Amino acid sequence: RHGAASWRFVLNESINSTRTMLLQAARNNSMQVVMVTSATQGEGKTSLASQLATSMATAGMRTLIVDCDLRNPSIHKLFDLGLSAGVSEELCQDADVADAVQPTSVANLWVIPAGQCSNRVIAALAQGHPLETLFNRLRGQFDFIIVDSCPVLPVADALLIGQHVDGVVFSIMQDVSQLPKVQ
Repeated sequence: RHGAASWRFVLNESINSTRTMLLQAARNNSMQVVMVTSATQGEGKTSLASQLATSMATAGMRTLIVDCDLRNPSIHKLFDLGLSAGVSEELCQDADVADAVQPTSVANLWVIPAGQCSNRVIAALAQGHPLETLFNRLRGQFDFIIVDSCPVLPVADALLIGQHVDGVVFSIMQDVSQLPKVQ
């Protein structure tokens, strides 16, 4: 039991120090849209993204978490929201982003769920323009946008998304992540 409490303390400290580094980078380099990814699945990227977004929100920033793990969405589950229209529908211009933004139970924190993925969505993601347009529309409404993407190695999605963000946080989990894959 003591181990779990100390692990949670270490996690909170690392989240808060990451938040501090991002806030510093934001002041110096206009770092507003930050993607969180990992090499493979199961390395804590979604947990990191949601904790980081929550930390930003509780520090008083208007924060949005965007679920761009389109093939394996889970942000909506973490915040007890339905998988309603979201990023997928926005990329295909089937929905308005204003309708996709959902409040959470955390003050200053909103979510855009992934929505329903399809081949048409992946094709729109590859074009780049729809995602760039989406992020540009959101920049004016939020202080920080945390993007939960899929892992880098299985599919090209994270590399495509990465072209439209200001920075990337790479989640590496001790005793889980494998150095050759991370490199």
